[in-house]
Amino acid sequence: MLRSRLVVLVVVLALAGGAAAAALLLAGIARRLFDRRVAWWAALVFLSSAKILWQGRIGQIDMLLVALVTAAMYCFVRAVVEERPRLHRLFFLFAGLATLAKGPVGLLPPLLAVVVWALATGNGRVLREILGSGADLDFVASPLLRATETMSILRREMGLEVNGFRTDDRLKEIHFGHWEGRIWDVLHLEDPEHFRARQADTFNWRPTGGESYSDLAARVKTWITGIERDTVAVSHGGVSRVVRGHVLALSDKEVPLLEVPQDKVLVLEAGSFRWL
Repeated sequence: MLRSRLVVLVVVLALAGGAAAAALLLAGIARRLFDRRVAWWAALVFLSSAKILWQGRIGQIDMLLVALVTAAMYCFVRAVVEERPRLHRLFFLFAGLATLAKGPVGLLPPLLAVVVWALATGNGRVLREILGSGADLDFVASPLLRATETMSILRREMGLEVNGFRTDDRLKEIHFGHWEGRIWDVLHLEDPEHFRARQADTFNWRPTGGESYSDLAARVKTWITGIERDTVAVSHGGVSRVVRGHVLALSDKEVPLLEVPQDKVLVLEAGSFRWL
């Protein structure tokens, strides 16, 4: 009995330690990408999460997975930001251990992060080849984290100061209201009434507490009409659609159907566009 309790205690302490390690690693990532203030907030939000507190307390294997994935991402960020390629070896080591701990799901978060980073750096190189230093350009991004991170990567690849850009709330993604965070493929089953209504008029349909494409277009138009010089903008798929709709004078039915490649740069000029 005593031995069993001792084993349980060791496991719980080890995985609680995993939670603490994940918080420290997360703070390290945030400090390198942003600043110390963001790092402290990141660790605080992480440690105050009810799910994290519970898993750390009862010793679930998921806590070990979180620690290993965070360690992998910490090594990856340091390897890229500090230009220390040898740390990529540790990235693959921790990603491998995460896979052993939880199966293929342990590999998905690091792999997804690498793919996103590769797409952003590739686009940054394209911009550098076309725009040169970009010193005379205006750089603006949606304030959502995925957009600001992408902009930081682009500017780093262009040889510019990473945080030398501004944000604009008008470039935020369309708000899906009561559909926010839900899986598209099952919406026709979970919310058939609203799904049919959207299918009937995609541009003007508005989810409860959210925005329609019409609302988004009105919001983004105020940004477009205020552009005074050549601009590099990082935003989202919905914004890309309504911007093209405005520049190309497309019909309401055409706008929601426009494709949004994730690995290309959209160049818009008066009355025309092209992908790079």
